[in-house]
Amino acid sequence: MQLGGPGGQHRNRVKTGVRLRHPRWPDFEGVSGESRDGGRNLLAAARQLRLVLACALRFPFPEELPALPWPAASAISPDHPLAPLWVSLALDALAEENGSPAAAAARLGRSTSSYLRNLRAQKLAWAAAQKIRAALGLPPLKAPGC
Repeated sequence: MQLGGPGGQHRNRVKTGVRLRHPRWPDFEGVSGESRDGGRNLLAAARQLRLVLACALRFPFPEELPALPWPAASAISPDHPLAPLWVSLALDALAEENGSPAAAAARLGRSTSSYLRNLRAQKLAWAAAQKIRAALGLPPLKAPGC
C-alpha cells in the first residue's frame, strides 16, 4: 500500500506501507509507511496496533504483575517491546484506583512522577489517562515538572 503524506524528491514511492486491523476489533488499526522496508513497516504497524489496543481496552488489574524483565522506572520508552503491556497495566490501574495516579503508581511499584513521565512519553497513553479521569469527573492530569 502506498501512503499519502508530504512529497518531495526523497519520497518513498514504493508500496511498502502497512495497515493492520485487529480481526476482533476492526475499528482499531496500526499504520506505518515510514520505511522503504516492508518488514520494518509491518513491525512498526504491529507495535502501533498493540499500543492503540492497550489504550482503548480496559481489563481488571491482575493480582500479581507478570514476571517480565521490566525496565528501570525511567526507561520505558515508546520503542521498548514491553511498552504496550506497561501502558495497558498503567491505565488499568488508573481506572481501578478511581483516577488516582499515586495509587496507580503504587500498584505498579513506581513513583508517581515516574508513572506520569512514562505515560506522558506516549501521546495515546496520556490521552487515554485524561479520558479515564474525565469520565470520573476529575480534572486533567498535569504533566510532570509543570
